[in-house]
Amino acid sequence: MERQRASKRARKPAKRFEGGEELTAEEHTQLAQALRLSRKRHEHADADFGELREAPVFTPSEAEFAQGPIRYIAQIRAEAEPFGICRIVPPASWCPPVQLRDPLRPLETKSQDVHAMSEGHTFGEGKQYTAGEYEMMAREFERNWDARHAQAGADAPGGVGAASGLDEEARARALERYFWRVVDTEAESLEVQYANDLNDFSAFPREGPWAQHAWNLNNIPKSSESLLRFMGEVVPGIDAPWGYLGMRFSAFCWHTEDNWLYSVNYNHRGAAKRWYGVSGAAAPELERAMRENVPSLFEADPALLHHLVTLMPPTRLKSFGVPVTTTWQRAGDFIVTFPRSYHAGFNEGFNHCEAVNFAPPDWLEWGARSRLHYRRIKRPSLLRFEDMLFRYAAHCRASGGVGQHALGQALRALLREEQAAREQATREGTKRSRRVRASHFGTEAHCAHCKAPLCLTALVATADMGIGHGAGKTMLTCALHGSSLRCAPAERTMLYTHDLGEIDRGTRGFVGGDTRPAWESEDRRDDRSSGLLQQLAESFREDWRARAAAWCARAHAALSGAGSGAAIHTLLAEAEEFAWGDAEMADVRRMVRKLEAATSGHIMPDMLPVCAQPPRDMAMYGQ
Repeated sequence: MERQRASKRARKPAKRFEGGEELTAEEHTQLAQALRLSRKRHEHADADFGELREAPVFTPSEAEFAQGPIRYIAQIRAEAEPFGICRIVPPASWCPPVQLRDPLRPLETKSQDVHAMSEGHTFGEGKQYTAGEYEMMAREFERNWDARHAQAGADAPGGVGAASGLDEEARARALERYFWRVVDTEAESLEVQYANDLNDFSAFPREGPWAQHAWNLNNIPKSSESLLRFMGEVVPGIDAPWGYLGMRFSAFCWHTEDNWLYSVNYNHRGAAKRWYGVSGAAAPELERAMRENVPSLFEADPALLHHLVTLMPPTRLKSFGVPVTTTWQRAGDFIVTFPRSYHAGFNEGFNHCEAVNFAPPDWLEWGARSRLHYRRIKRPSLLRFEDMLFRYAAHCRASGGVGQHALGQALRALLREEQAAREQATREGTKRSRRVRASHFGTEAHCAHCKAPLCLTALVATADMGIGHGAGKTMLTCALHGSSLRCAPAERTMLYTHDLGEIDRGTRGFVGGDTRPAWESEDRRDDRSSGLLQQLAESFREDWRARAAAWCARAHAALSGAGSGAAIHTLLAEAEEFAWGDAEMADVRRMVRKLEAATSGHIMPDMLPVCAQPPRDMAMYGQ
């Protein structure tokens, strides 16, 4: 019957693109966009957000809650981590007051075009508000939005108005369908403002009994169970909470925490926040699905997911095989995100939240893996992982402990990495080296190529050595990427804070140090390339040792009276090729100290003699 009716319809003949009649580039773009939106609308109509897995919800007893967040999270980790996120509902005794330090402070906001959040556009600057002004604006937006949608039924697009008679959960699901319909189909324009990443905006009390409570987010990062206490500096948003004032449909896009840290988010008051999560183990699946779904965006910007500007519906990710979970954070609830877990979400109405990171000892493996990953994708790191690692090792040594298994593995892996990188630089032709104080690089120095923080070793153009490296006045690279200095290898100098012998001694004696971690292979090339590189490294070491032995013989002769002052200076310059090495170069370093005692050679400011003893600021090694 339907087929008969269709055959009687008057139709225009289809346009044929023959004889040179083709679509223009603009028409191609418009057609492609129309087809894409049509497909999305069809897919969205079939989407069932109720089929997403619910993340686990935990309700600790008073005694469990009193253990503090990091110990309690360690207890639930095995059950919760496979979901990527979990929700913690505190016991009834938890009722901290909301206290803003400066309620009249002007707050910056971001303008979010919800209908364009699938396109990867950077958010624009929004208006400025005080906290009270923002809440008034957000609640007025809700009232106006409810009034506009009150006439639609609950099953109609956007039918979530106050007059629809929905209970709390059904209303939340209706808001969820509406939000993702706008994101995914661009069915209508929707602009909101989000006061996010607000520094020094914690609403927990700063004085009184609640100020010292273990679950006060100001206390979690630097607690005795968190490795962030070894950072040595304050990084807002990581070890000091960031505040968030949200309005209806303001959102946070798919992302992981910096350096794959844990995070905890607390909703002080207001409407619920809808969360979605993907576990750290499944993170590569999400990244693959996003690239396959919007390849053009990733071609334009391979680091798109690090900018927090892109959303994809969880139901579509699920159709790609990504295990997405969801939960609903009411006022008074905590949300925990686990290492490398992707998470995203939106606010159902005005609310006031804050979040902070923390790093229990089990994060060490994730931290080591994130360090390699960041270097591979050339993403700057907010954490100086090596500094944190050695401070933690020194703490364990001083307290008589042997540390976590992951600590020993990470330390020895770092030693192997340092040795390989320095050998590569020397093999390529960089013979000069200078020892510098651990503070020489400063906290901002990073490799000009891979953006990795510079903590133990750096390369610099020899001609630039007097400019001032720690202040960022000249280009530095890690030992692997000296080619970015645009000078010949022989015209570069290796700066190092410790020789490999010291690093070796500082990394011994910890549990796990005798086994290679599985993650160490993530940064290697294919087996054939690895084999060739290993052969080159072994050949280099054999020749290097022979040349070092020959140097020692010539130095001994010079000290015996057979060498002039000029000859001693030449020997000291030649020793720079060996002085940074492992315990096998101990004879070189001993001989250098004797040569340095015999000359008053010039030492550059902030530089140390070739083989100076470790100064106090190198005590992080706990030797």
